[in-house]
Amino acid sequence: MNETEQKVNTGAAEDDVVAAFEREHATDGAWQPPTPPKRGKLSKTARAVVIGCITFNVLMMAVIAAIVAVKLGRTNADEPPTSEVSIDEHEGEIYIEDDVLGGMWLPKSENLKKSSLNANKFHESNGIITYDGAALGIDVSEFQTVTDWNAVKQAGVDFVMVRVGRRGYETGLIVEDTDYRRNIEGAQEAGLDVGVYFFSQAVTTNEAREEARFVLDCIKDYEISYPVVFDWESTEKAEARTFEMKNDQLNTIAHAFVDTIEEAGYHPMLYFYKYLGYKQYVLDEFADCDFWLSEPADRPTFYYETAMWQYAVDGEIPGVEGAVDLDICFKPYT
Repeated sequence: MNETEQKVNTGAAEDDVVAAFEREHATDGAWQPPTPPKRGKLSKTARAVVIGCITFNVLMMAVIAAIVAVKLGRTNADEPPTSEVSIDEHEGEIYIEDDVLGGMWLPKSENLKKSSLNANKFHESNGIITYDGAALGIDVSEFQTVTDWNAVKQAGVDFVMVRVGRRGYETGLIVEDTDYRRNIEGAQEAGLDVGVYFFSQAVTTNEAREEARFVLDCIKDYEISYPVVFDWESTEKAEARTFEMKNDQLNTIAHAFVDTIEEAGYHPMLYFYKYLGYKQYVLDEFADCDFWLSEPADRPTFYYETAMWQYAVDGEIPGVEGAVDLDICFKPYT
């Protein structure tokens, strides 16, 4: 190659280089990275393997999700309701606000009636409370001295509840009331209706039946038109045989007494104060038995219906020396 041809060839080569550089940077004057080489495509076999793996994984995840959902469903079915479902812890109970005992929840009764006494039918005069259509009475024992039963009758008294005996709270012995015969006979001669009661300290059903039989023997010769009453009262004395008596035991004992009285053809009755009636007796079990409430007050406040109400323990009645218990009977027994 001669010199002229070399120059021509050299110039052509330089022109080619410059042209190539300009083509490389022709976009915006900035350097652009070289375009990477194209990669080769997967074969059909490789693509099939990849798609199969992906499909298998998707199916396995779906199966696992289904199994978890079934297990969670079974677990939730066995669990109690969530907090969205409220549970009433006092279902089947009633709330009572008592002026002495305060608020309390009591089982709803299917057998007892709520008290329906009308406050407008109560009247008071000279310490004597009466109720329209009801009978006025007194209850007596050897601790009261009745000097004139006719004067008692003329004072407006209609009936008398006579104690026939008691069981000693320490000895457990049954003791006859020394005045019960005189009180029954004197009241009946004056034209008063008579009922009787026994002060119990029984601790077994046998003792309760023994007390009932004692009462029945005492009254067999008299016309008793008013109830025969089981008067069990608790005592705070530790030496008392009934100290801390269990409620179920008390209810069983009371049943033994009133059932024996009812079988003999008399009207059985339970005597109680409010705490005993609300907290210790299961009164719903005594629906066939009448109640005698002891609540010294201007008005009875016991929730359930009672046949008789002892409203004073320091009353004054002509013909009776000293204080005497006063009662109203809302139920007609004669």
